[in-house]
Amino acid sequence: MVSFHTSVGAILFLSSAAVATEDASSSNPFAQYEANCPTWDAATEIHPNYPTYRVVPSDMIVPAFWQASYPGSGADMNGALISGLTGLGFEYISDIERLSHVNDPGDRTLSVKSHYPRLLTFPPPDVFHPHEYLDSVILVLRHPMNAIPSFESFEYERDNDIVSHSTRAPLVEWMLWRDENFGHELQAWVDHTTFWLDHYLFPGGAGGDRFISVYEGVTDDVEGPEHAQQLAEFLDSLDENVCPATDPDAVACIWYKFIKAGKVATHRHGSTYRPLREEHVDAMVEVL
Repeated sequence: MVSFHTSVGAILFLSSAAVATEDASSSNPFAQYEANCPTWDAATEIHPNYPTYRVVPSDMIVPAFWQASYPGSGADMNGALISGLTGLGFEYISDIERLSHVNDPGDRTLSVKSHYPRLLTFPPPDVFHPHEYLDSVILVLRHPMNAIPSFESFEYERDNDIVSHSTRAPLVEWMLWRDENFGHELQAWVDHTTFWLDHYLFPGGAGGDRFISVYEGVTDDVEGPEHAQQLAEFLDSLDENVCPATDPDAVACIWYKFIKAGKVATHRHGSTYRPLREEHVDAMVEVL
């Protein structure tokens, strides 16, 4: 538990503090990107300084990794950013047969989405040893104060046949669900995070097998490009076949395009107000 507190608690505390600090220096924090970044379609257009959709040669191996996250932590957003940085694929895999071939020559999938162990639908827990399939992980972390309400909205959408990532649960639904489930979900968040930290022990850089991508950092209007740069450098350390954009100006423009300019349309409608009881706040402080 000491390593959990060190690796996760401090990161989330600092990220949350950064998010809480408003940048009043500019009325439009994205003006520099709007003025200087080119526009291009990453799926169809070739741009000399930016990755586009890459067709992987039949003899090339792309070293796929897990992208693990507690549901509601921005997995699709982070996956889109990785694809934007590399031109390679982001995939949710739902069967062992496909997973066993993801590192075959010619396969262009780089990032494999997983909500395990919070969602046990796949992989089946009796056969899942993550290192058996993939050598590294990007763990996407979002503060439980925000991740748990997002997960509750996901369940609300699913239970009411509403399009995913479109609608936040009504406030009264949140409050009823919160009082019944918050303690359980907070422990599930801790268990999920601990599972991946325990299986992949060596942080970033050459020889490292895990990188922590913090939602609050990646989405921050000011600090976001720096977090994207750290992600790009981790990707670059994995293997020469990954070959991400690493030039800071290019990375910043890719970050703006995929995180801030509407490329990833996963923003729910409805009030973001999600009150917590004092006991819930105290529980989060204790585990973090």
